[in-house]
Parts: sequence; structure tokens; C-alpha cells
Amino acid sequence: MNIEQSDFLSSISMDEFLFFKRIKLIEKARSSWEHFEELIYSLLDKAREGLSSSKDSFSYEETREDAYSDMLLPYLNKYDEHGLVAVREGKSAGHCDIVITLAGFKWLGEAKKASGYEHIFSGFLQLCNRYSSCHSNSKSGGVLLYCGQQKVNLVMNRWMTHLSENYVEAISYQNDKNDENIKYTTHLHTESGTEYKVIHYPFYLHHKPLD
Repeated sequence: MNIEQSDFLSSISMDEFLFFKRIKLIEKARSSWEHFEELIYSLLDKAREGLSSSKDSFSYEETREDAYSDMLLPYLNKYDEHGLVAVREGKSAGHCDIVITLAGFKWLGEAKKASGYEHIFSGFLQLCNRYSSCHSNSKSGGVLLYCGQQKVNLVMNRWMTHLSENYVEAISYQNDKNDENIKYTTHLHTESGTEYKVIHYPFYLHHKPLD
């Protein structure tokens, strides 16, 4: 940071500083798919934190997938005033659960309650074979899993096994470096023939205290 930048930052209020910081973040996200994707992942982290902190307010068994997805929107729309917009049931060769756009970039998310591996698999198929096309402005998407179980690590590992054994294309996957329950898969997209990346993102919603 040079002297002029330091003087500028010292002359503005905290609100102005936060606004300036958001602008720089959005500018970075506009510059490449990778930076756009990185911002989405950070928003998912905030959304998971928010849903987990309020999970005592609703029953997992009685809450529908769509209701959970509706709860995500305020977190995903944190930067809507700067052009990053998340919508429910957005149009993308059908109505995808969550569509996030910014400056021509489009990220698609299909959400499922982790009630069975075939049910999750149906969401993966919808994302990869119905809604996405895997072009330069939409290189990846996500399967969002609403998990009401204990030991989500077992759910995610078994889901990776089920996916690898049942999908028509070869699947490779790796764990997130900070959270091994978050998985990233890659495969050749059936339409474009190019590599498509999917984040498999669990939300921790189990709430049955023992005390």
C-alpha cells in the first residue's frame, strides 16, 4: 500500500471502507470465472453458518427442500446491489433451484435433502444433464445437500462412492482443503465434452440435543 492509498483509507468512515471493499471484491469476481466461483463459495460458507445457527427454529423432517433454499437467498444476495444476483427457480433450460449471475457469468445450484443417495443423484443429473451446458462463462455448478444426519462425513463419503459407481462418465473427486466434507468432482460434460466441476456442499441441520 502506498502513501496515497493509506491517506485515502484513513480519511473515510468504516461504512465507506466496507463499501469500497465490496466494490473491489466484485471487481475481482468480474475479472475471471475462478474469482467469481471463489466468491460464491465464500457466500455458501456464510449461508451454512447462518442456517446452522438457526436450525433450532425449524424441524428438519417438516421443512421442505424449497424452504431451505429460500432461506439461503438472503446470504447469497449479499452483493446484489453490486450486480451479483441469486434467484430461485432461475431459467436455465428449465428451472434450476438456485441461479447466481454476475457480468455474464452464471453458476447453477441444485439442492436436495440428503434423504437417500438416489434422491441426491437425481439432483446431480438435473444439474449436469438438464440445466448446465458447460461453456466458458459457466464452468461449474453445485449440489447443495441439506443434511439432518449425524456424522455427515459418512454421508458425503458414501455419496461419492454412489456417484462414482452410477454416473455414465468417469468421476474424479477431491476434498476441500479446509473441510473434508465438502467435495469437488470433475467429469466430462455430456453436452460440451469439456471438463465440468461440481461442488458437493453439505449444510449441517441435525438438531436433537441430548441435554
